[in-house]
Amino acid sequence: MSEKKTGPGSHKKRSLSGRYLFVTITVLVLISIYAAYKLLDVENDVAPIRVSVVVEDSGNLRWGAFMAGIEQAASDNNVEITTVTTSLFDKSSDRDALIRQEKADGADHVITSPGEHIYPDPAEQVGHLFNMITEDYGQDLTDRTFIFFGADPKDEYDVRRMDYLAERIRDAGGNIKVRITRPYDASSFLKSSKRSDIVVALDDRALSDCAQYMSEKKGRKRKLYGIGNSPANVYYLDHLVISGMVVTDEFTRGYENIMYIINASDADVIVSSYPIRPEEIYEKDNQKLLFP
Repeated sequence: MSEKKTGPGSHKKRSLSGRYLFVTITVLVLISIYAAYKLLDVENDVAPIRVSVVVEDSGNLRWGAFMAGIEQAASDNNVEITTVTTSLFDKSSDRDALIRQEKADGADHVITSPGEHIYPDPAEQVGHLFNMITEDYGQDLTDRTFIFFGADPKDEYDVRRMDYLAERIRDAGGNIKVRITRPYDASSFLKSSKRSDIVVALDDRALSDCAQYMSEKKGRKRKLYGIGNSPANVYYLDHLVISGMVVTDEFTRGYENIMYIINASDADVIVSSYPIRPEEIYEKDNQKLLFP
């Protein structure tokens, strides 16, 4: 039987083979790393989607949570945000002209208001308001008088919300003395309507206007309820000027506006609203809504 040769030459062949395998693996690893880097580099070179945000009275702090949601979604999805500074629009044509200008300046999309495709359920909001009122006054509202403050009489959403609440109040026997829409002077209306028991403000600005007047008014107290979320209204709620406030999840509302664009969606999104009483402000879940 022949013996297997194990001389110096065989060791050299093994050594060369091992080195070759090591070099091959190293080269393949480097190629993989380089390919991954180039892939990421290509992805980073993709131009961001340009979105202009046009919300009425953009400097108002009520938009804080909404804008925080937009900015978070933009950061998550390679979107470049431009916030357009605006005041209160005197007419819808002013807003339309601003939208056209933003598109002419290169915006891929324009978010014109938080309620265009992403909005709270008006029936849910009204239900929360009505429940807080009847918790305080009982289910029978006979002989109770109301003043409503709304927003834009040309806005179908605002009108529908006011109509829903008016129907529920009347069905319970309440008397709606007047329904006031913009433009208005809250203090003048409240001063001249001394017989009203309950004031309901259906948007954030109306609520803060009413709260400011009622916080300074001495003598007979009327209860104030409304829909809002601004720091001013949280303050008035905390100081018992507002008896109950319905708050929409504005952070989610802002985030979903960007996702609506990213996903090229054609389905509206309903966001939730929550009733908050003064004593409930500092509950954990409510703090997330009020102080995002």
